Amino acid sequence: MNNIKDILSKNIQEKIPDQVLVGKVKTIDKPNQTCVVSLDGELDIPKVRLVPNPENAGECLFYPMPGSDCLIGLISEGSATKYYLISANEYSSIEFFGGYLGGMVKLHNLVQKLNNIESIINQFVMAFGLHTHNDTATLVPTTPPVMPFTNTLTPTIAQDLENEKLKQ
Repeated sequence: MNNIKDILSKNIQEKIPDQVLVGKVKTIDKPNQTCVVSLDGELDIPKVRLVPNPENAGECLFYPMPGSDCLIGLISEGSATKYYLISANEYSSIEFFGGYLGGMVKLHNLVQKLNNIESIINQFVMAFGLHTHNDTATLVPTTPPVMPFTNTLTPTIAQDLENEKLKQ
């Protein structure tokens, strides 16, 4: 029975190639959305796609870190075999929507800067509300022509700006 199992196993392995391979990322070609992957340090596979179908890259593109371990898959397209990246253990960058909006906001830094601006504006409002002019003839403060402005800005908190569905 084991002999038949061995014969079938060998026959299947000869007819159906591995669909997933383990390697190391050597280089990245961002414009072409490909990378070079080294298998066992002996065989380099060029033009490994970062996504299975580059024409439809979608809204999120992961760029693996050179030197990181990775899994690549095989796609048969007619007589040609195309390789694509399945995953890597480290990424150098991630692009959403083509990266046209720039980097992601560092929420804590933004909240700190907004709170600094709000504090300065609140100090200005307080100083403006208490400001009076002295009459130069009598040196007596004049009354303000309007009611003092006393509204203040409420400090910004992270929850006002944060999207809980996407974390960095």
